[in-house]
Parts: sequence; C-alpha cells; structure tokens
Amino acid sequence: MRKQFGLFVIMLLLLAPFTIATHTPTHAVANGAAYTIERVKVDGITAYDNNNVINTIEIERGRDIFVEVFVEGLTDNITGITETEDVTVEAEIDGYDDDIEAETEKFDVEEDVSYRKVLRLTIPEDIDANEFYTLEIKVSDRSNSVTANIPLRVQEQEKRLVIEDVIFDPGLSVEAGETLYTRVFIDYFGDEEEENIRIVVKVPALWI
Repeated sequence: MRKQFGLFVIMLLLLAPFTIATHTPTHAVANGAAYTIERVKVDGITAYDNNNVINTIEIERGRDIFVEVFVEGLTDNITGITETEDVTVEAEIDGYDDDIEAETEKFDVEEDVSYRKVLRLTIPEDIDANEFYTLEIKVSDRSNSVTANIPLRVQEQEKRLVIEDVIFDPGLSVEAGETLYTRVFIDYFGDEEEENIRIVVKVPALWI
C-alpha cells in the first residue's frame, strides 16, 4: 500500500545569504516467422526454454531486472527466406497501471544463428504484491511475430519510507534572519501504519 503525505519543517537562518542547493503460459508460435524464441533468462534465471515455461520469476519492488532473450534464426518454410530484416525484441510487464517496457534496436536475423538481446525493466516501488503479473516477450519484424509469456510474482518488502520531493519557501536563496519553510513529501510503502516519523533538515556547513 502506498501513502503520500507532506511535512513542514521551519528553519531560522541567522547567517549571511546562501543557496541551498493465475496465469496460463503462452509459448512461442512460429506464425510464419523465420525465427523463434529459444530461451529467456531473468536476472540469470532461466524462465523459458524450448517452448516451455521453466520457472515463475520472483521480482522485487524498486529495482531493475535484466531480461536476456535468445533468438534463433530459422528458414521460412513457406517462402524459403533464410534472413529476416528489421527484427526487434520487446519486453513488457502486463498488469500494472503504467507502462513497464523496453525494446531493442532493429537487427537482422539469419538462418541457424542465435542472437542474445538484453533488456532492462525498472520495477515500480508501489507495484502490488497481491496481484499477478506477466512478462511478455515479443520478437517481431514488419510482417510476423512470436511471443512468450512468463508469470511473475512480486516479493513482499519491508516497510519503507522514500523522500519523493522537497520544496523550499521562499526559494533556494534566502537572506540572513529570514525564515525558510521546508515541505517534505514522503512515500510510505507498507501494509501497516507507521508512527513517530521525524523529519530533520540540517545545513552542516552553517551549524544549523
């Protein structure tokens, strides 16, 4: 559960002016594409191999995950084409309100050649650990595509406070003797109420 609140801190400046700076796995299907998803790893753990989902992957809030996608070039049985141009690999997490996705640059795929592409996804701090998510891998060109869906589970996390924003009033430059108001916005991530939160604002160089 994510909660946001603001706290006010007042400082009296006495010195010279200064500046404060349940998922059913979907496997890769050729669909006429001259390539296939050979393997998928998430943070080094094999999640998908040879058209089979191997593991449900546990992810952690507030950190990046690295997705390795291995693409193998095939011969198009219909056209006999052995090379496909302008292929891209996409990774997207379904089930969250905002987009969590990444995409590679275009590349060419040749028959009997394997390609390794690495994508990075940032997991939001407020993603719900009680929901199910799916990592969708899509390899596509201008005409065809293949996909693989991998189930994800979000790891429960300890209670956590994050400073979201800080606003100074009247601004970043103040005069000696002027009062500086500081508004601190905090995000709280946790399922239980947090008490006795204290905010301290210091300027060590001025001993205040």
